[in-house]
Amino acid sequence: GKRSHVGRSTQLMGPLLLGPNNSIGEECLLQRSVLGSNVTVRDNCSVVDSHLWGNVVVEEGAQLRGAIVCEGAVVRKGAVVTRGCVVGRGCVVGEGVHLKEFTRITCAAEVEDEDDYSGFDDSSSEEESSSEDEDSSSGEEEDEGGSEGSYEKVKSKDAVVEGTPQNTTDPSVDIVTNHEVVGADGLGRVYVPSPPDDYDSD
Repeated sequence: GKRSHVGRSTQLMGPLLLGPNNSIGEECLLQRSVLGSNVTVRDNCSVVDSHLWGNVVVEEGAQLRGAIVCEGAVVRKGAVVTRGCVVGRGCVVGEGVHLKEFTRITCAAEVEDEDDYSGFDDSSSEEESSSEDEDSSSGEEEDEGGSEGSYEKVKSKDAVVEGTPQNTTDPSVDIVTNHEVVGADGLGRVYVPSPPDDYDSD
């Protein structure tokens, strides 16, 4: 890429796409991968079959194999990020951590979905029945916060809340971190997507 530096002892094996302003250290292997802009890969790293977005930092001796590392994320010294892993925006994989295959890490707050369709009118027949229930349910909604944005609740169960997201404009937001997965110096929680609803064909 334009204005990039690649160490003389580093091996580049195609197909490979390097964005602008990258810094690649010595004794690295980059193969079948895409690196966005402003990526730093320090000495003795291996990046194979992976996609690194912009402003990613990969520290000394780290290995990435078949992974996606999103904007502003950091993979610390000696960490191993394996096949199918996704390291979310602003997350940190701690020093010496070995992420199991298909692990997904995020810094985003977890949202409880009580009713996916709460903001939509279903039909006119349901409007009549819902208007009868409004008086009894409005008190319950106010207890939970009273505003439309109150459905977002950060879960801190089985995790330690610490730090401030690197890529957020709101410094008051805490990040839920699973230190047993990302390491003591890591940042982010495991994201497990909810399975799709089972729809009956009847």
